[in-house]
Amino acid sequence: MNLKINYHLLPIKAHFFLVFSALAPILPFLPVYAKQLGIDAFGVGIIFAVLPFMGMIAKPIAGWIADNFSQQKSVFLISIVLTGVGYFCLQVVSSLEADNSSQLLCSNPQSILKICRSEQSWSSLLPLLPTDCPVNCTLSCTLTYQSQICSAFNITDCKEDGLVHFTIASNLSHHDTQTVPGCLYLPVDLANTLTSSKNRPVCDPRTVVECQASCKDENIKQFVRKDWIFESPKFWIFFILNIFSYSAFGVATSMGDALCFELLDGKHQDYGAQRVWGSVGWGVFTVISGYLIDTHSSSGSKDYTPAFLLMGGLLVLDLIVSSRMKLNNSVKSASMFRDIRHLLATPTVLVFVLWCTAVGILTSIVWQWLLWFLQDMAMAQNRDLGSCTESEGPDWVTLLLGLNMGVQCWVGEVPMFFLSGWVIKTLGHSNTMTLVLGAFGVRFILYSCITNPWLSLPIEIFNGITFGIFYSTMTSYAHIISPPGSESTMQGIVGAAFEGLGVAIGSFVGGAVYEAKGGVYMFRAFGLFAIVLCVLHAVVQVVLLRFVKKDEGEGKLPGFNVISTFEPDRDRTAVNRGGVSDQQLVLSGGER
Repeated sequence: MNLKINYHLLPIKAHFFLVFSALAPILPFLPVYAKQLGIDAFGVGIIFAVLPFMGMIAKPIAGWIADNFSQQKSVFLISIVLTGVGYFCLQVVSSLEADNSSQLLCSNPQSILKICRSEQSWSSLLPLLPTDCPVNCTLSCTLTYQSQICSAFNITDCKEDGLVHFTIASNLSHHDTQTVPGCLYLPVDLANTLTSSKNRPVCDPRTVVECQASCKDENIKQFVRKDWIFESPKFWIFFILNIFSYSAFGVATSMGDALCFELLDGKHQDYGAQRVWGSVGWGVFTVISGYLIDTHSSSGSKDYTPAFLLMGGLLVLDLIVSSRMKLNNSVKSASMFRDIRHLLATPTVLVFVLWCTAVGILTSIVWQWLLWFLQDMAMAQNRDLGSCTESEGPDWVTLLLGLNMGVQCWVGEVPMFFLSGWVIKTLGHSNTMTLVLGAFGVRFILYSCITNPWLSLPIEIFNGITFGIFYSTMTSYAHIISPPGSESTMQGIVGAAFEGLGVAIGSFVGGAVYEAKGGVYMFRAFGLFAIVLCVLHAVVQVVLLRFVKKDEGEGKLPGFNVISTFEPDRDRTAVNRGGVSDQQLVLSGGER
């Protein structure tokens, strides 16, 4: 058997592999990296809720610039450079020093950690205090000639006028101490240093020490923090760099898709065979970067320097490879805004954009809340077994989350990207869109039914349809319907609908539902939502196919051609001449 290599398509394959390999060491770890810098959960939530809106603005603007000035390749290469520069500069942001002021009251018969804040915060915290497991806090205390603290807590190499570090454990189920409004009291049942531990440390006479307290329980941690995250300039530097980098990466992906279809020269059914290399790169380098970060880190904190260096090197290679792409002379649209405006006003194209938004909403539930849901389920399962674990969950939860992402990528995405051309050609774009919504519904309902997080692994196979098939359908359909000279703009618009508006809405709504009702309710609700959308989309497509043809026959829609979804796809050149390919409306040559 002779294998023929299409050297013309090697650069785009290499681009997809390199760009997603480069971002794999960074994007999955950004929330954890932000947390390590001292940005609390609320601050991280704000950052990653705003990013999709920024991408929604950047993609269409960059696409319009590329098409209007016929500079698709230049905009593409610049976006790769800006992505690397922005993310690499995150290293300059140093840790935010939180104000976790507290007082350690060392006395006999009980030492107590005292933390006073507003009565409103205190009242909100009381119902959330853990009663089944101890509260663990790390203290950094400044001594002012208080040697009794050194002996009481068995601290070796202790200076009576220096800074000391130790951890305490407080079992609130054994104490009734929350009697002063506004103040949280944590009786010290156990104190630990690196070399020793002591039960119920006491001081005589009574000694008061000023400390900084970092507690493991997330609710207590938020209560303890005295300052506001938005007052820190470092937070805003981190925020702006993320907006800059995320927007540039969004432009690089949408421009890369547009250039891929340009290189395919009408064979849009082969897009999945190119894009699959992005999933391969992501799957490989997520594992490699995780290993490098772990092996390069000391205990206590992670060192992400290998991830940033790996990203920089791979993006340089991507820039070199992408610059060698040989593109055809691009066509410039004489009336791009009018063409796009007329296109978006057609019923079928409007339904397509709404479909992209709906899938963005559903996808954000997976991206933002699935791992959180599985981690919560693992922790609940451990508590049922009588185990007190830290907030990160049991020891095996990291393995589970890694396997979860691996199944999504290798068992789901990779095979389906290869098969996407055949699926779209067999079913047609419109029927494939309906299939994607139905797969989301089944996937989410299954999540809501499991009680063991390990049972999520076979469900992840659906990611092949809900992302692999979906993404190929979205990008190829956008390319087919785009007027000549506005391909990059159209890819930017659908990318903004999916990864901008849709993901942003899903993040906000999904988070609100998760907070109010829990993960099971959220997945069940969005699963039913997806099934309703699936049925509605199928009905709308049948109605459009019938009535749009009727209206065109009566002359009510001059300047448009109806393209049937049930006949085999032809290339985009035939479509623009009025050929039959997919159920949609495109501007005819006369309208342009």
